[in-house]
Amino acid sequence: MSVLNDVAAFLSAQGLGTVGVDIFIGFLPATPTPCCAVFEYGGSAPSGGFGTYGTVYEKPAVQVVFRGSPEDYLGPRTKAQTAFRALHAVAPGALPGVTPSTPNYLLITPNQQPFIMERDANRCVKIACNYSCEKEP
Repeated sequence: MSVLNDVAAFLSAQGLGTVGVDIFIGFLPATPTPCCAVFEYGGSAPSGGFGTYGTVYEKPAVQVVFRGSPEDYLGPRTKAQTAFRALHAVAPGALPGVTPSTPNYLLITPNQQPFIMERDANRCVKIACNYSCEKEP
């Protein structure tokens, strides 16, 4: 399971939507509005061990985007803030609400506060936040 699947499942467990219905992995479709998308982007180099241990911790990065209905700023902003608090509060271990086979996440750190990404051609606001993760391979 990828970090995108894990984060999407975690957001769903937090009541922020349903994966495949209004939470999407790797793309933001034209409909529905409102919705959420989880994207990956360049993270940091993995942490290695001494000798032949190889990768000890992977450090992927994700962007979570919430899009609201036309003219709605508060809806996506509120969901982005809820996701921000929930992801930042993740304690080391499997993500709550995600299957037990999920790799252990040591931390999920927001890189900034949620921010307005854009208002699209349909007057829908997109609020985003970028997160750095550290997890076991």
